[in-house]
Amino acid sequence: MVKIQDLRSITPRSNPTRALSQIKFIARHHSGTTSGDWHTFWPHWNKIRGWGTGGYAEIILRDGTVQICYDPHEITNGVANHNTSTYNICIVGNGSFTAAQEEAWDERCRAMMKRLNLPASAVKGHNEFSGTNTACPGIDMNVVRARLNRKGVAQVSNEVRDYFALGDNSPGVSILQSKLNKAGFNLSVDGIYGKGTESAVTSFQRTSGLVVDGIAGKATLAKLDTIIAILSKPSTVKKKEDEDMLKQAIVIGGLSDYAAAEMLAVRKGIPLYPRSAIKGEVANELIVVGGSAKGLKADKVTVLSGADRFETAANVKAYLNW
Repeated sequence: MVKIQDLRSITPRSNPTRALSQIKFIARHHSGTTSGDWHTFWPHWNKIRGWGTGGYAEIILRDGTVQICYDPHEITNGVANHNTSTYNICIVGNGSFTAAQEEAWDERCRAMMKRLNLPASAVKGHNEFSGTNTACPGIDMNVVRARLNRKGVAQVSNEVRDYFALGDNSPGVSILQSKLNKAGFNLSVDGIYGKGTESAVTSFQRTSGLVVDGIAGKATLAKLDTIIAILSKPSTVKKKEDEDMLKQAIVIGGLSDYAAAEMLAVRKGIPLYPRSAIKGEVANELIVVGGSAKGLKADKVTVLSGADRFETAANVKAYLNW
């Protein structure tokens, strides 16, 4: 989920309002600058253009942060003669945009499409409206709409992709599928981000405590790499005779146990291992998060496993006195 700055309590307004049913389009703009935000744009709008309401309902900064400037029912400036029927979103840049901005755009635009019940065909660039003569928004909108439709990969020379979504077809998707299989899924590694891959990503996000949107973005990919590294630990951790044997270690049974176990590992500073990595006695105390204590050897074994992952998470929180 993108980072939001809610500016609605401080943005000036003089334009009339509208019913949401009047909004028929979502417009994409670029600022025509290499930097800036609402605070730096407002003096130009107000002093030079004479506007009492700012341009754009939302502004997406270079790091992907989204400034919410006005509510959807408020008419903002953006496309002359079309603003009553248009929800305006601006991306800071001049024909070149960061991957974080594109990810934020996709998330925010899809959210408004859903809220306003609009198809991707209703998403237009500034220069696609009648009566306009501008290079804005500085991107091929057919590519943008294809991505919003999740039908194929957007190929734009200035766009750096660091996420995957339904409809993508690339070697990167094959790598993603292989990683998901290592984490316990059973996908065909064909490079096609189809419904099966989307379902696996959604399941992984839900199990790992991530935003569940079916899009393999930076947070999802990073979490996947972390879990694979843990599940791929060497088959033997430490031996009982080692002088520096661990005092405590966390044992998980599989991927579904990871979210609750991670919470415990971070709070207590305890290493976490998959059950397959535990050979012999490796710690004075083993804390089991998922599965039973059967076959484990230690001076003390504490079992926090529940009937399902929700009960397990509750047991971990109780153990931590949350």
